[in-house]
Amino acid sequence: MKGKIEELEAALQNCEMRIEFLEANKEQWKGQLHHSQDQVRSRDYIMGEAVTQIREVANYLQSLATKSMDKRLEKLEQMQRDMQEQMQSQMQEQLAKIQQEMKEQMMESQRDMMNQLSQFLVGRMDKGKCPMDNVGENNENPQYPPGFILTHVQTQPVINLQKPSVTIRPQ
Repeated sequence: MKGKIEELEAALQNCEMRIEFLEANKEQWKGQLHHSQDQVRSRDYIMGEAVTQIREVANYLQSLATKSMDKRLEKLEQMQRDMQEQMQSQMQEQLAKIQQEMKEQMMESQRDMMNQLSQFLVGRMDKGKCPMDNVGENNENPQYPPGFILTHVQTQPVINLQKPSVTIRPQ
């Protein structure tokens, strides 16, 4: 009994120490929370400033357009078209590369599946497994009783592997 009391007192003291530790950490967490909230407020302010600057830039560009800055505007439009063409060309190249990689992976996967299927089929033939043994040849001792009908015989599916057709059209 005395040993049990000592164990309980030790457990109580351990719990009290943990409570003190958690209470000490509570203040630290509060400080970190306030710091994080300040950071969020600061970021919100910066984002607000950025939005304001973006609006100012948009207004400035609009004023340029209304003041008949045709040459500059035409130059900007040409640069935009050039950049769009470059980006479109790069995206088409990347798409073609990705499609080629996918095609190669699909072909490799298809070869692997065909090899596995071939090995599987060769393995079945090697084992000599067949759903029926010499039907019609051995009438003396038939495999199934007379009048028995197989209801759960599965036929092997016919696999028709064709190359996928891919059409790439430029946009």
